[in-house]
Order: sequence, then C-alpha cells, then structure tokens
Amino acid sequence: MTDEPLIRNDPQPLPPGSTSVLWGSTFALSDGRGDITPGMGWAGVFHRDTRVLSGFTLEVDGIRPLLLSSGQTASNAARFFTAVRDDPAGGVSIQRRRVVGRDLVEDITLQSHRRDDATLTIRLGFAADFADLFEVKAGVVPATTARVDPAHRRGSVRFENLREELDLWSSVRFSQPADVRDGDAVFRIDLPARGTWHLRVVVSWGGWEANGDGPLIDAVADGPSDEGEEEAVRDRVRWVASFPVVRSDPDDLATMYERSIDDLAALRLHLSLGREPVTVPAAGLPWFMTLFGRDALITSFFALPFAPGLARGALRALAALQGDAIDGRRDEEPGKILHEIRSGPLTLSGQLPFDPYYGSVDATILWLIVLSEYERWTGDAALVRELWPNALRALGWIDANRRGSRDGFVRYLTASSVGLVNQGWKDSWDAIGFHDGSLAGPPVALCEVQGYVLDAWRRTADLAGRIVEDDELGRRLLHDADAFAERFEDAFWTDGRGGFYVLGLDGDGRPIDAVASNMGHLLWSGAVPRERVERVVDRLFSPSMWSGWGIRTLSTEEPRYDPVGYHVGSVWPHDNAIIAAGMVRAGKRDRAVRIAEEMIAAAGYQDGRLPEAFAGYERSESLFPVRYPTASSPQAWATATTFVWLRVLLEMEAVPTLGITASPGPYRIDVDGLPFRGGRFDVRASERGPSLTPVSRDRGP
Repeated sequence: MTDEPLIRNDPQPLPPGSTSVLWGSTFALSDGRGDITPGMGWAGVFHRDTRVLSGFTLEVDGIRPLLLSSGQTASNAARFFTAVRDDPAGGVSIQRRRVVGRDLVEDITLQSHRRDDATLTIRLGFAADFADLFEVKAGVVPATTARVDPAHRRGSVRFENLREELDLWSSVRFSQPADVRDGDAVFRIDLPARGTWHLRVVVSWGGWEANGDGPLIDAVADGPSDEGEEEAVRDRVRWVASFPVVRSDPDDLATMYERSIDDLAALRLHLSLGREPVTVPAAGLPWFMTLFGRDALITSFFALPFAPGLARGALRALAALQGDAIDGRRDEEPGKILHEIRSGPLTLSGQLPFDPYYGSVDATILWLIVLSEYERWTGDAALVRELWPNALRALGWIDANRRGSRDGFVRYLTASSVGLVNQGWKDSWDAIGFHDGSLAGPPVALCEVQGYVLDAWRRTADLAGRIVEDDELGRRLLHDADAFAERFEDAFWTDGRGGFYVLGLDGDGRPIDAVASNMGHLLWSGAVPRERVERVVDRLFSPSMWSGWGIRTLSTEEPRYDPVGYHVGSVWPHDNAIIAAGMVRAGKRDRAVRIAEEMIAAAGYQDGRLPEAFAGYERSESLFPVRYPTASSPQAWATATTFVWLRVLLEMEAVPTLGITASPGPYRIDVDGLPFRGGRFDVRASERGPSLTPVSRDRGP
C-alpha cells in the first residue's frame, strides 16, 4: 500500500439514505436501517479518526428487518423504525434509538403486534478494524487489523487493535444475557402477544491516552451518554439562544440562518487548553471532524458578528499549536499555523505526519486577519495583547517565507514525502495549472495569498498602533504593504485574453495563466486598484465563470475544466462568499447581492443547507443545483456563508470608531441582539427605509 491514496481529496461518497449522528470527534455512519454492515466501506462508529466499530447489524430469525422510516432527532441522536413481516417472525416492529456521546448507546425495542406468543432469535453482529479515517475514506483498509478478545465472551464483546503496537480497544456491553461468539451476540427471547422486549447496547472505546493525546484533547468525554438525546436538545437551546434573532422577508434567508445555527452546533469541537475549554468548528462531516486551520479561521471570520466565541476559540487553539521548529516531515516552520491535526492509528504510529501537519500556505496569514476582525467586532483588546507574541511570530513566518523566495512573494513547497503538493485552499493535485492544461511546478505563489498578505499587514499595523502602541511596527508594515502592492500588480496582472489576475506564479516565475475564481479573493483583501475592479468583476460574471448558481472555481474555457472536478469547475459557497464580501468592499454591492440571492435559492433546494460544493453545470442546463458527489454536508465554511449573505444584503460592517454601519437592500431584514464591542444591538434595514443607526439594547454580551 502506498501513502498517496491516503491523502487524496476525493473520498468515497456516502450513498443516499445513509444516516449520521455526531458529537465532537465521535460519529456514526450507517444505512437507513441503522445497520453498519462490514464491507460497506464507508460506514462505522468513529472516534478520534479511528473506526472503532466496522460492523453493527441486526437480524430477527435470520431476517433483516424492512425499513419503515429513520432520521435524526438531534445532531447526536437518531431513530430507526423497521419491521419483520414474513412468517414465522412476522408482526414484529423494531425501534432503534441511537445516541452518540462519551459512548454510543443504542436502545433496541421489539414490539409484538401478533395475537400469539412467539419465540424469536435476535442476532447482533459486530466487527471492528481500527482503520484510520484516511484508509476508510480512500477505501484501502488492510484485511486483518483487529481481533475479538476471547476473555470477554460471557456477556460482552471486546475488540483489540492488532496494528502498530497501539493499545486501542472497543467493547460492546448488553443489558440482557447474551450468547456471544466471534463478535456475534445472540438473544433467544420469548415475546408475548402484544408484548415488548428491550435491550440496551453500550459501545465504548479507549487507549488514546496511553498512546499520547497531544496538547489539545477533544472534550467529548464530558458529552452526553444515557440521556444524551435530551441533553443535546438542551445544549442546542442554549446554543441557539446565544445567537441574534433574525427575521427576513422573504423568509428563506431566516430559515437558512436557523439551519446554519443547527449545523454549526453539530460541528463544534470542545477542546482544552490546559484547564481552559475552548470551542472551535470542525471542518465537516464525515471525513473532516477535526481541527483544520484554514477551515476554522474562515468559518470563524464568517460567523464573527453572530458567534464571536468561535473566533476566540480558533485563535487561541491554533496559537497553542503554532509551529516552533523546522520539521520537513510535517511541513512545520517557526510561526506557522497548522493545516490539520489527527489522532488516528496512522498518525499515532508515525506513518502519517498529522500530529499536527502544517502544510498550509495561507492559514498563518488568515490567523492575523481573523485576530484583527475579532477585535473590530468584540473590542477584546486583552486577547490581542495575550496573542501578540503569536502575531509577531506569524509576521516572522511571512518574512522568512518571502526571504526564501527569489521574487519576495509568499510561496509553498512541501518538504514532506506525504505532504500536500498544493497548499492553498485549492489543495487537490490538479488544482493549479496553466491555460494549456499543464500543471504548475512548485514553489507556487498563489495570487490570493499575496492579497491576504497585504490585508494582514494593514490590519496588523492597525492593531499595532491602537492596541499595543508599537507605532514603529505599524509604519513598517504599511510601508511594506505599499511596496508589495506595486510589485504584485506588475507580476500578477495580465492584459492578455481580456485582462485578469493570473492564478499564480510557478517555480520558475512564469505566470500561471488559467482564469480561476482565486482573483475574486483579491477584492476581499482590498488588493485590486480601483481602475481594475470593473474588469475583475466582469470577468467573474462572464459566461465561462458564472454558472447561474455561483462563480465556478475554473473557467469553462480552461482545458482542465470539469463541472464535477473538485477545484477545477465546481462551485464552492465559501469561495463565492469571500468574493461577494470583496465586491461589497470594492463598491460593487449589486453584484454581491446577486451571488447572495442565487446561493440562498440554491440552499432552498436542500432544506436551507449549502453543501461544501456543487457541480458547475449551467443553471439553464441543470435547473437545480447538482451536488458534488463527495461534498461534506454539513461543512463548516459552507454553513457559515449564511452570515456573509446577511452581511452582504445589509451591507453591514464593523468600524471600531463609528460602530456598526448598514444600509437597505432587497430583503427586509431585522437582526435583534447583535453582539458588538461588549453590547448588543438591533439592526433594521429594508428597501423602504433609510440607512440606519443600530439601536442599543440593555443586554450583556
């Protein structure tokens, strides 16, 4: 087995009808019956990037029950209703109530609808393989990785990991006596006419502590268990109550807002920094339920006006894991912010470098941007001062990267044998290529990353002057930004083919001349001179880039364009949100509103949820948004775009010296209780009303 398949960005898709429940880094994927059938590949119970259970099936007298209905009752709970209609076990219905928390607890209830007594054999089949999540999503799980512990045949099942000398285990316990053999538990029951029979199954796991947890521990151990369904509902009520109340006319935006709050609740990770708990967003279900630097930062930036605690948690958690040394295996460098952190068997054993892995060229720069935006909305100068040493180290990483580049642009080049070849947000192997279809060779300087640098320098200069009183640093950063902006224009703008910003520069300094959505991020960064804004916006809305649902990642005129290519033709909501926010900043709010309206319409086809990405088909051709086959859903930064659409439609910004600014738009939108710099405010805007001043409320932050 080679390493390459494990880190590809095209995991196997979940089939229609699959059901998921999750709490922190623990989640369960099953079919609609609730079964996890060995050989299904994608299914299982997962904890800390490890499949602790690869089989959990139910049969009655050798018959798989007929699915009646199933669904989530909370983010961490689901119910499955099935029935057996064939003789001799006919007339029996089964309800499975599954809750994920510090354990997986499943209540199985058989109810007889017969007029006579029945003797039935219930067989629960269990299996475990302790497969690493990377193996599962790539479909390359080794054949023999676990065994049943024979010492636990009497009344329970225990599995032990056989690989990598890691002492991982999972166990299954039952509330009723069972005949346990080779991972199967058999119950022979006498079910009275119209009677019921109940069994509780508890799945537990452990061993990570003995193998080294690292500095951040997922606090799922404090999560719900036996009464977890109700506990999760109470948790959701508290979470929803912490958000402003949004009303809109039309109401599709308010519906989308409520769905986004629910999805973000499900994606929260509760981490500990020493003794202090923090909350950060995981990247997405199912394969990315962990801390990703770029994803957590962009999600937090989007959500900042509505849920500032996510940004605070992300900033502090990522600062705690900021790079200290040069470690090529993990692409670590001093001051660098991580790409992702994992704790599966392949990482614990040292076969994969995700403990953590630092292969992101933009996370460090985005960390500085989020620190600035967090202070703008919250006024939390204390956190800025606390994290200022981390900010200086991040600035140092930018300087060191530029010194290592012959042209002074920020570039990426993996030093790891299993590292990511591309390290911007478009990190698939084929994402960065020329107009002739050839791929760009590293070290690559991406256009949007240079824009992030400009924005980060200008924002950090503001913090240096206002918060930490380092005017000299502020002046230097602004001087560097002005000089950098001129050099950027000379290197990245081309008048060829109508004029556009090239995707990047390759290792030889050649312009990577594909037309891609990356140039839209330059609007968000304020990196596009006023005289070029119109040409950039028009190019993004040209027929080759605008699908009707959103802006494609790659122009249809490029040889590598594929409407269902991960980064080469699909439409990403978060990409469009960044571009739309940039259009507002550049004075093109009408174009930004169009993106927002079409994204809201797309979400309406999916119960108010936007997936990670959808296909780049022309709207007139598809008539509805076609979901990308392996898109995470829910996915954090796609979920958080709802808050961007609200800001676009309100043209709402935070100005520390002025307050919140907003203006009317095509929707009537009321926001009650928006947190801003220690207070709460109501925001009102409609097409019939004037520009507004927020109304202060007598409420705490």
